[in-house]
Amino acid sequence: MVQASQALDVLLNELSSVVSEAQAQCGRKATEDEIAAKAIKLNVFHTINFLLQYSEPIREKVRSGKLEIQGGIYDLKSGQVEFLGQSPMQSKLVKSTSTAAPSLQQKLVAVGGA
Repeated sequence: MVQASQALDVLLNELSSVVSEAQAQCGRKATEDEIAAKAIKLNVFHTINFLLQYSEPIREKVRSGKLEIQGGIYDLKSGQVEFLGQSPMQSKLVKSTSTAAPSLQQKLVAVGGA
């Protein structure tokens, strides 16, 4: 069985691709703060997409209407929440049949899981 810390490691390792995507979307003249703000939003959707793509129980509940996943960003200073809504990729991802992220599949095989 994959430990929660291994799944967290995978998600944290994916942050570099999120930051690269934010830099590309913001352009060369963007400030670090602008890139960071964009990366935070992209990471919210990246995390939602990860859950939808690799969790059949979550996908099934979303398909059946028993669960709705909405992204949000909590501002620690103001206490305000910026609601981002559903992932733009949700309708595509709920059709996925994956059960483990490719980066976790190797670990599952290594410990005798998959």
